Amino acid sequence: MVVRGHCWQTFAGLATARRPGDSLILARRQHGWLALAGHPEAVTDRQPRPTAWASFARDVLVNLVANLIAAGIIYLVAAAAGYIKAKPAVTSTIVGLLLGLPVLYLGARISQRLARRGADKQLVEAVEFGGLVAFVVVMFVAGYITMELLF
Repeated sequence: MVVRGHCWQTFAGLATARRPGDSLILARRQHGWLALAGHPEAVTDRQPRPTAWASFARDVLVNLVANLIAAGIIYLVAAAAGYIKAKPAVTSTIVGLLLGLPVLYLGARISQRLARRGADKQLVEAVEFGGLVAFVVVMFVAGYITMELLF
C-alpha cells in the first residue's frame, strides 16, 4: 500500500514503515504492482541531501561567482562609456573569463552527466581535461583579440 508521504509493505507477514517523504518506484509483477521498499534491489529517485555546511559553502561559492561576473560586466560597461580609463590587461582578462567560464562549466556538466550514466572513468577524465583546455584556449584567444581590437 502506498500512501502520500508514507509507505507500508507487507511481505511474509512482516510490515516495514518507511520515513515520511520517501518516494518509491513500483514494479510490475505477475500479480499486480509491488512496492520495492526495503528490497535489496529497491530504487528510489531520492539522492542524499547535502549537509548544512556543504549547502552553505555551495551558496557562498555561487554568490561569489555571481558577484565577480557582475563586477566584470560593470567594469567593461564603465570603461566603454569612458567613466574610467580601461587598463588593457584587466579588460582582456575580464573578457577572457566571461567567455571562458561558460566553456569550463559546460565541460564540467558533460563530465558529471557521463559519470552519472556510468561511463568509463578515462572518458570522464578526458572530457574534464578537454573542458579545462578549451577554457584556457578561449580565455587566451578572447584576451588577445580584445587587446588587438581595443588597444
